[in-house]
Amino acid sequence: MAQKEKEATKEKYTIVVPIANPETQRGLLETANAVANQKKEPEILALNILPIPTQVSPRQAKEFEKKRLENQKKMLEHSKDIIAEETPVRTRGIISRSISETILDVVEEEEANELIIGWEGRLSKRDYIFGSKIDLIVRNAPCETTVVKIGPAKFKDIVALVGDGPNAPLAIEKAYQLHKYTELSKLTLLRIQEKKEDKKRQREKGQEIIKKAAEKTSIPEEEYQSKIEVAQNQNIEQALLKQTENYDTVCLGGTRRKPLQRTLFGTLPEKIAHETDDTVLMTKKPFKESFLDKIINRFQKFIR
Repeated sequence: MAQKEKEATKEKYTIVVPIANPETQRGLLETANAVANQKKEPEILALNILPIPTQVSPRQAKEFEKKRLENQKKMLEHSKDIIAEETPVRTRGIISRSISETILDVVEEEEANELIIGWEGRLSKRDYIFGSKIDLIVRNAPCETTVVKIGPAKFKDIVALVGDGPNAPLAIEKAYQLHKYTELSKLTLLRIQEKKEDKKRQREKGQEIIKKAAEKTSIPEEEYQSKIEVAQNQNIEQALLKQTENYDTVCLGGTRRKPLQRTLFGTLPEKIAHETDDTVLMTKKPFKESFLDKIINRFQKFIR
């Protein structure tokens, strides 16, 4: 069945959440729950993958299977404690030799609308950005993908960066979903304007851009406050980094990606996510890879 036909016949909004680290499980499931609360007929699939060595004896295989079932049972119990009763939640436990490829397979099998994955916050210095597993998943996921770094606090003082990239509306939508999910939270839409003319005029332009972006994502004006900063071109990065320090949750949309560019969400979003200690969500639509990107991606899979 063609992808468009699948989307037309599929009624549920399926969110896949791979769970591996007990310390981040709650934050990831709460993020998924926030998204689900704003969707029609949502369901959350909590996925646990148990890595298995290449050489495994039949006896060891039975032990892995036993552990898989135990993990799945625990995961289901924890998930039901976190996720709202009205949101259907399923769990899947899988034994696999490749975590990243298994996640991609599950996303495909489930015809998932969204994938939410955790990240510890460190950027790779060499061949990868977030690490070999996450890079492969983000690059190849056929659905909307959100990478989440869970900080010490979250979802109380939320900011979405209103940029010019194609995924800016997704970042705004994510921020709004978290805001509606969390009682007594505040939502700010932040725009950094490059100083090209009169500062007052630049602020007015920034306000217009924020208003249009909010309208595009159907966010009522009373649900957010606007913040516009005007900075010189060479200081925009520093202005953004400084402003994000004032919030406990930062939502970023992936920027436009050039062929062969060594980035997944954009250099600036990735730098902000890396340098802040707060909770960060980076979100994007599926990549439209160039021919050269596809060649490089296949090569990376081969040498993994």
